[in-house]
Amino acid sequence: RQKQLILMLDRGLSNRDIAADVEARCRQLGVIVNVPLPHVIRLVPPLTITDEELGRGLTRLGTAIQECTDD
Repeated sequence: RQKQLILMLDRGLSNRDIAADVEARCRQLGVIVNVPLPHVIRLVPPLTITDEELGRGLTRLGTAIQECTDD
């Protein structure tokens, strides 16, 4: 049986267009996420991810969310 880490973030992104925009922007920034529900962002990093890689990925995710939700 394979082990994996799954993180689900509920950011209140009730607008599917915003969630899709966050997903697209993350891909542009080199972070792969998906949006299984309109208000949920799912990350599935490898178990071998380093603290540095995790930090970079989360920073990029934060950037994408901020850019896509700024009015």
